[in-house]
Amino acid sequence: MSPRSPMGSGFGVSERYGRRGLITRQDLERAERWFHERSEIAVVISRLLPGLQEFVSLPAGFARMPFCRCCTYTFIAAFVRCVPLTWVRYRLDPKWEHVREKACFLDDPIAALVLLVVAW
Repeated sequence: MSPRSPMGSGFGVSERYGRRGLITRQDLERAERWFHERSEIAVVISRLLPGLQEFVSLPAGFARMPFCRCCTYTFIAAFVRCVPLTWVRYRLDPKWEHVREKACFLDDPIAALVLLVVAW
């Protein structure tokens, strides 16, 4: 039986499917050490990035990050992300329709990019 890591997560899935998933035990151990050393900044930065913000709770939970600490860093990231967006929306409110008309040429390229990412 293999020893468990200091953070408490097991490696059963990687040992069972690692050869097919191209993830080795060493890769997981290295990622786990990295996250353990930098968990606070990893949570904040991941919460700022679209696409990662939904999944950062998994490594935080695997690393047994205290719930209150995770919530605190999540709040900090949400505040940093939402305040500028709210300010821009507030400033653009009277001109929103004008901005929308000028930016409509971006609709199709953005939709195509989203479809490509989903297909990939």
